[in-house]
Amino acid sequence: MNQPIAFLLLVFALASCSSEQRQVSTEQYFDLQTFVAGQIDELNALHPNVEKTVVSGKEQETRQLATINWTKELDLFVQADLNKPAYRNSYQVEKPTEYSIVYRARPGEEVPVKYLKIELDPAQKKPRSVEATVTSENYLYNSEKRLLMHCSPDGKGNWLVRDYQVSGYQQLAFFDKKPFEVKGKVL
Repeated sequence: MNQPIAFLLLVFALASCSSEQRQVSTEQYFDLQTFVAGQIDELNALHPNVEKTVVSGKEQETRQLATINWTKELDLFVQADLNKPAYRNSYQVEKPTEYSIVYRARPGEEVPVKYLKIELDPAQKKPRSVEATVTSENYLYNSEKRLLMHCSPDGKGNWLVRDYQVSGYQQLAFFDKKPFEVKGKVL
């Protein structure tokens, strides 16, 4: 066989092998998106009732709901996932205990998720709690959302969201901050 052709075949063979090896997970941080997507699937299958409280300014409303759009309800938790190419190396990682992970945006990083804390259950190795702070800022709009979710076993072998909360504020330019809070308790 001609040497240049043999060399090219060898290069292509090695390139194809290395591309297969590169398909290994590139996740650097806890995979919050997959965890929350699993919770959405479980909750959609189980159709639990939810006691939901919404506070906007001085107004508060509490209702018990039988139907929830879980994709929409837990969307902010999905958005708090850090495994995005643009976020690579944007966070300082701390492990205060064996079962907790804290991510903080490095100084000077322009990322919306400023803080994420995951507390894992020692036995299940699944999140018992998720806390995050997500901000958005531009010339016309400023907001901060603090997210909190607690999970535990349901007694039937499922690991499920038990309660969740989103609180914070929204502020349009030239207007006062509008605080809000949304709490949900899975019944």
